[in-house]
Amino acid sequence: MQIAGNVKVSKPVTGFTRVEGIPFKPSPKDVDVYVLAPPGWHGPTIEAFNEVAAMGAKLDVEAVSGRIHGRPSKTDVFLRWGYAGPYEVPGPKLNFGGGVSRSSSNTASLKALKELAPPSWDNFYDLVTGSTVIGKQDHGMHGRGKKVLVVGRRPVTPYAIYQKYIPRRIEWRIHVFKDAIISAMRKEPNNTDLTKFRDGFDFKRVQVIPKAVGQMAIEAAKRVGLDFAGVDLMKDEDTGAFYVLETNSAPGMEPQTIKRLYMHIQRLYSKQ
Repeated sequence: MQIAGNVKVSKPVTGFTRVEGIPFKPSPKDVDVYVLAPPGWHGPTIEAFNEVAAMGAKLDVEAVSGRIHGRPSKTDVFLRWGYAGPYEVPGPKLNFGGGVSRSSSNTASLKALKELAPPSWDNFYDLVTGSTVIGKQDHGMHGRGKKVLVVGRRPVTPYAIYQKYIPRRIEWRIHVFKDAIISAMRKEPNNTDLTKFRDGFDFKRVQVIPKAVGQMAIEAAKRVGLDFAGVDLMKDEDTGAFYVLETNSAPGMEPQTIKRLYMHIQRLYSKQ
């Protein structure tokens, strides 16, 4: 059964959007922001959170372990960053309500994205023999669990999702918070063979993006149930169609992106 995407390509919104950041100006009056991530997570983004905290941001990075130290107040803000476990907190909540779990499942997120996603099926026998698709497991990170397949009589390996393969494409990673675009990256593949997903991408920060990319990124995060997300999108260079590939509740981030996210949170919740 087809679970996402339209067979007919609709005309995208035209024009471009400039991504504008908020100047990073931490203040003693800022609200505390607790970042809740799965226990044991570490890596460059955790280091970036610590780096921004050292610049004066009231980011409680000790909460990254999934344990809150001290006594948070009702004004403190709590952001789930890839953490979907149960957690009772007293203050405003971001990325609560099932969005983190939904975004980690290809099946659940595609059903939520609907026509924003590329055409996708959950049954191999609904595919046209000879067509090229991407087989995807329900869970996977950094290109794991994906493979380009030419549809034959039967699947060699069963996958949860079979998605239309688009070889000539341009990709972006857009970080959104609520209705705002806080940063934009062009994704440049590390390998000319685009079927090798695990080779990854280089991310190049850009200030101008197609208007369709920005609008679709914001809408995708809302449909999946995320207040903050890193949204991966692409443009089919042959048809001109734009698609949302996935939403990430714990995207990799540089300090500049974290600083922008922090200031957007302060603009919404701080009473300065």
